[in-house]
Amino acid sequence: MSPKLSPDLKPLLKACFEFTGQQEGNVLWPYLDGPGNITIGRGHLLYTALYAANVLGLDLSVVQPQWNALKRRTPGLRANFYQGATSLRITPEKSDELFDSDLWQHILNCLDYVPGFVDLPQEVQITCVDIDFNVKGGIRTFPDMLKAIEARDWQKVSAESDRPQLPARSESVRRLLQPLLV
Repeated sequence: MSPKLSPDLKPLLKACFEFTGQQEGNVLWPYLDGPGNITIGRGHLLYTALYAANVLGLDLSVVQPQWNALKRRTPGLRANFYQGATSLRITPEKSDELFDSDLWQHILNCLDYVPGFVDLPQEVQITCVDIDFNVKGGIRTFPDMLKAIEARDWQKVSAESDRPQLPARSESVRRLLQPLLV
């Protein structure tokens, strides 16, 4: 269960859920993401078989063999490729719960690392949370974007938010930020 959000941050959580959730999709079985991490739901990392067993509410003796088999698969394929590799599943409600908790943690990271985060336009807040969620090392690995945020240079924020390895996601962020650029 995630910590209670202040009422002021609930609209941001909802907006991030909609934007990042659309980017992530929702897969109710474990799959291997591009780097080979076992993932479930909307990008929720299952760090170990023991953690996966806890998330799934199953005994480790049930999860471990399927975990091992999944780890031997080729990473980064479409999620449907992994559906038959495991009988492990979560409900849509569990997926939502995991995603809410993950987003809350990324909002907290942004509150710590993004200058004046609470006073930024919501489009910029969503962009920051999406990057923190999606990029190893999070928003801290975008120092030029953080400087642009501090300078309130939305054009540069848009340019610096680019993730070349994820062109569709980068384009979605550019569209999100477009109203600030006119």
